[in-house]
Amino acid sequence: MRAAIVSALAIAVLSSCAASPVAKPQSTSSPQPASPTAEPPAKVAAIVVAPTMLELADAEGRVLKRLSYDLDAVEFTDELVAAIGSAPEVVEWPGQCCHDPRTTYYRWPGFIVGDDHPGHFADDLTTWVDEDGPDVRAMNLAVYVKSASVGELEIRTPSGFRIGDDLDALAAEYGVAYDPAGEWAEIPLEHGAELGPSEVPGELNAYFVVVTRGGETIQLKAPEQLGVGRT
Repeated sequence: MRAAIVSALAIAVLSSCAASPVAKPQSTSSPQPASPTAEPPAKVAAIVVAPTMLELADAEGRVLKRLSYDLDAVEFTDELVAAIGSAPEVVEWPGQCCHDPRTTYYRWPGFIVGDDHPGHFADDLTTWVDEDGPDVRAMNLAVYVKSASVGELEIRTPSGFRIGDDLDALAAEYGVAYDPAGEWAEIPLEHGAELGPSEVPGELNAYFVVVTRGGETIQLKAPEQLGVGRT
C-alpha cells in the first residue's frame, strides 16, 4: 500500500512539471518612428547672369530660382533683396535725347538693375513722355555688373566668368578680336535662342551676355540683343 501511495505521488509531480507554461501577454503597440528632422532651406550663394534671366544658385551650383528679365521690376528686385539681404538705392534717370529713355535704376554696390520706360522725347528734346506699351526691341529689364560679388553672393556667367578674370584669355576662348590698348571692347559670351533674321551680317540675332571694357571700366551686361541695329 505504501509503495502504491508513493508511486501515485510521483506520477502527480511529473504531470505537474510537464504542464505547458502560461504565455506572457505581448504588447500590441508598435514603436513610434522618430520625427524626421526638417532640412533648412537652401541658401543662395551666387547670382548667375544668363542671356534671358538671372539664376539664383546655391553653393553646389544648383539653381534655386530663375528670374526672367521680362518680370515686373518690383517683383524682380524684391527677389534680389531677399537673396542679397539689403535694399538697393533707387535712382531715376530722366533720359537723354535721343536714344536714352527714362530709366529707373536699382543700385547695389557693383550690381545694377535697369528698368527703361517706353515713351518718347517731347519736341523740346529734353522732356521724356511715358507711353503705355511694351519695349519694342528688348526685354523689360537689364542688369549691369561691375563687381565679382554683391553682399555675400558671387556674381558669374553660366560659363563661370567673373569681373576681374583675364579678358585676353576670354577673347581668345570666344574667338573675338581684342585690343587691350583700345578705348572700347565688347566680347559676346553666352547667348539665348535665335530671335529671327539678323540685320547685321555675320552676327546672330539673339540675347547675349556681353562683357565690355571702356577705358578702365569693365562691365557685364545682359540681355544685349545682337544681330539688330544698335544705337
